[in-house]
Amino acid sequence: MATTKPLAKRDDRVVARAYETASQTGVLLAVLLGVLAGAGIGLYFQNLGLGLSVAVGSSWLIASIGSASSAVERWSPLRVFLPVLFTYTSAGISLSGSDTATLEWWALVLALMGFGLGYSIAFSGAKQRAIAETPLPPSEPRVKMIFLLFAIATAVYALMWLQAGGPPALADDVNTARTQFFTSGVASTLVSIGYQVGLIVPVGLMLLREEIPHRRGLMWVAALSLLALLSLGNRGVIVGPAVILLIIALWNRALPIVLGMLLASAGLIIFSYAGFERNLTAWGSSYLNDLALAGYSDADRIFAPVLSYVSGTSWTFSQTIHLIPAQVPFQMGQQFFGPILFSPSADLFLKEALGLDFVGFGLALGFVNAFYLDWGLIGCFVGPFVFGIFIAMIYRLARFSSPAWVILIAYVLSKLLLSVYGHPFAYLAYIIAPLLIYFAAGGTLRELTPRRSSTPIGLATA
Repeated sequence: MATTKPLAKRDDRVVARAYETASQTGVLLAVLLGVLAGAGIGLYFQNLGLGLSVAVGSSWLIASIGSASSAVERWSPLRVFLPVLFTYTSAGISLSGSDTATLEWWALVLALMGFGLGYSIAFSGAKQRAIAETPLPPSEPRVKMIFLLFAIATAVYALMWLQAGGPPALADDVNTARTQFFTSGVASTLVSIGYQVGLIVPVGLMLLREEIPHRRGLMWVAALSLLALLSLGNRGVIVGPAVILLIIALWNRALPIVLGMLLASAGLIIFSYAGFERNLTAWGSSYLNDLALAGYSDADRIFAPVLSYVSGTSWTFSQTIHLIPAQVPFQMGQQFFGPILFSPSADLFLKEALGLDFVGFGLALGFVNAFYLDWGLIGCFVGPFVFGIFIAMIYRLARFSSPAWVILIAYVLSKLLLSVYGHPFAYLAYIIAPLLIYFAAGGTLRELTPRRSSTPIGLATA
């Protein structure tokens, strides 16, 4: 009997060491897979720069997530956002072959350094403890609020439907119909926010294994909200909620990481294929001729919409560098803070400044360009630095607070990830929507201050 405890302790250490070795081996294999994937993509599209970007970025992302000490730490915005920003932006520079590539690279490096430094400074006060198997505190969703926002969105949507004669997704020319469906930005905001709340909050709380009152009714709201968003013919309004719910599922380990990455990859392919079909419906054979002239074969032309986003973001940045400050002065915050100044978004400003006229919304601006447009290279460092501080503060609260904060950080992280081709602060809805989602999920004003705790809220250690 005297040897039982020492043997048990030794067995525990052996198991822990074996688990650590297996985890490290898995990470190394995953990194190798990322390198091979980058090499394959580079060879397939005959672009060495693209292959290197994917290889370095995917390996960085996998190693960063795999080296985390816990399940929740894996989804730190610092671990996820920086490799995604690097991969997307560097791949765009490689694909576009712009004459401003050197300046774009410097801007990217400054943005990576700025965000990383700001985030690290803001997060340095939080001790990096292992996350124990402590259940999340219960959240009581505000059911009446969810139903009210859903009802308002449905009423406005019905009016737009009557005026347009049907939803954009069923129109002959989806590209034109989706831009003309809403008569004002207010109507668009009411519909998109109401349906996002109706979809994200019930499904998010379910993924966090919360007890939800009026579960059946809220599931119906979620299903109808999804259908309504799909009918708008705009892939962007679906991508956002999909990324948010994927982050929540991975955060709570309701979904294995490998499966999550496969779903993300499949979603990217579906996103691109949907864009291909939409453009083919709108422009017919002329679109296929344009793709052929651009070098796309019959096999890879379904990837054209995604690749055009990637290369188009670099092209937009290049045009911005030529335009500003040589012809137009730096905007000094007029475009970045356009939503609170009630002016058109920065991408529409650039579209007009460059004299472009095409069906659809604005340009693929990109996270780095959003700061260059207003403040130049200095802004490419200072802007991400401030964003890093802000994002780190929200993440710290999400680790120590209720599921409402987990849903909120998932929203913020999704917008951050999608800003690699969009804009980190494109619309006023970027402020309104997360607040409504937070309170609808059961968040309170009191929780806006992190509660003191020796152990972060989360799930089992990695």
